[in-house]
Amino acid sequence: MVINMLNKVSVQLSKFLLQKIKEDKQEQDVYTYGFELIISTIIFFVSIIVISAILSSPISGLVFLITFVPLRLFTGGYHADTYSRCFILSNLTYLLILIIKNLLWSCIITRYWYCLLLISYIFIMLKAPVINPAQPINPYKKIRSKKITKIILCFETLWIFLLSYSRKELFCMAVLSICLIAFFMFIADEPIFIKFKRKGKNEHAFTCKDH
Repeated sequence: MVINMLNKVSVQLSKFLLQKIKEDKQEQDVYTYGFELIISTIIFFVSIIVISAILSSPISGLVFLITFVPLRLFTGGYHADTYSRCFILSNLTYLLILIIKNLLWSCIITRYWYCLLLISYIFIMLKAPVINPAQPINPYKKIRSKKITKIILCFETLWIFLLSYSRKELFCMAVLSICLIAFFMFIADEPIFIKFKRKGKNEHAFTCKDH
């Protein structure tokens, strides 16, 4: 129902825009997809802020959005099949890292958080972008996404470093947001997935031979 409503609103907006700019109606699908993406992103932003406000952690929500969203746009990785699943997954993963942050930020010393951040950075630098088979991109866009990812990481490193000295709790939230991006990339990275799959099959075959 939500998906149908999102699609209907996007279709109407694309029709209205095409009429105003007098573009070819054959481009309507492209504009509709664009509006769907914009609306779903706005809904995602609002839901994170609302959840954060309810849990008395509005600043943590802002830190998550500022850290997570720009990188997520260019690193690729796992994406849910539908907008509704994507919405649910995004909110659940945010809740998860918020809970982890609340439990661990004061227990783990700062240098271990830095180690976790460095591991995530290295993985993102090496693997970005991880291409979703449902949304293939050409080699030029792939190279461009990799460059933009590195630029974003440089800017985010600066402000995450400042957070580590001013607000350790928010610093931990930013680190966990980066880790979440690396995790989504990891589970969608086809070579890694195939490697683990083959390893599992080989171990199973070896076990069968023993029996």
